Amino acid sequence: MKDTTLDREGICSVSSTVQVKNARSPPPPPPEPKFSCVSTRTVTPRRAYVGSHAPEPPDPLTCCGSGCADCVWIVYGTELMHYYSDKPIEEALRMIDEQIADVCMREYVKSEVRAKARHRMPF
Repeated sequence: MKDTTLDREGICSVSSTVQVKNARSPPPPPPEPKFSCVSTRTVTPRRAYVGSHAPEPPDPLTCCGSGCADCVWIVYGTELMHYYSDKPIEEALRMIDEQIADVCMREYVKSEVRAKARHRMPF
């Protein structure tokens, strides 16, 4: 839209107004995570591992990688600790070293398993 006006000295000036409608649409919502951690689901607390052989490691894709309190790797480490209860904790930690590829996650899980063993928390 343009407005043309003359001032007192006869000089023509042109002013224009530009209307912008929806110059920028809102950003799309963030994508839903592909995997969820155990803490987002209702889980019955486990007591002790009662299997006759070493527990199976979880599928790596079931871990969200955020270091949550109920991480599937911590549950696995706890089961290993119970399975190797007649041996030193290092046996369970060795199994964790073999199963978890991510160094940061591996050290986090090992520290959580050590803390549970140290405080003898109920599992």
